[in-house]
Amino acid sequence: MTNIMSKEKPSQRGYLVKRYDGLAKRLEIYKNDPKRNNQNYLWDGFGLIHNRILSLTEILSDYYRKWGVFLENNPSVSDEMITKEIFGRITTVTTWCFISVFSGIEFTIKNIIKDSIRNEFLELKNDLTDGKRVYLEDIIKKSLASNLVTEEDLAKWIALIELRNIFVHNNGYPDSDKLYDPVKKHFTHFKKNEMIKGPYDNFFIFTEMLVTLYESWSKNYRDKNTNNDVFS
Repeated sequence: MTNIMSKEKPSQRGYLVKRYDGLAKRLEIYKNDPKRNNQNYLWDGFGLIHNRILSLTEILSDYYRKWGVFLENNPSVSDEMITKEIFGRITTVTTWCFISVFSGIEFTIKNIIKDSIRNEFLELKNDLTDGKRVYLEDIIKKSLASNLVTEEDLAKWIALIELRNIFVHNNGYPDSDKLYDPVKKHFTHFKKNEMIKGPYDNFFIFTEMLVTLYESWSKNYRDKNTNNDVFS
């Protein structure tokens, strides 16, 4: 669990809810587009992400309501208490959201590749169809050769994949000190075999970064396969 660095002022309550709600609204253009039946997997991915982020806003809203009542009844509560009992829960659920959104994106991209007619994805398509294990990182690396991602995008994808794996498989303890700086800079402590620490809103930043990468990948994939401009 990431460490909370400061106590949030009452006037700032709902800050994360507003940010996540804004991200959910940004995805509604894809979820609700009437042309979605032409590219089901692309739209299904955006709808899935939207629903998971929307669920998080409901959870956070409930936490903030309880927090507000608690602070009103206990005005002298310590920062340490707030960090442990409230912010700790917030960082836990925002981490879960990041992992859940990542899972949905990986599932969607693999389904897109299964239906792909692009030659550069043929080997991966056959492996997926045959039930062999295909990693998202392999697909994104192939996407670089197809100009679906930039070098910078690829570095961000790999860093976020590594971050997801650190929390899914290693409980927030990295096996290395290394991580791409545009991701690593959002942590206040990132050292091998030590718990990662950072501000409580960093997983919003990572989720938004991931959504942006998926938007770009989807737009580029679609632009190379159809003439539809819904993404523009």
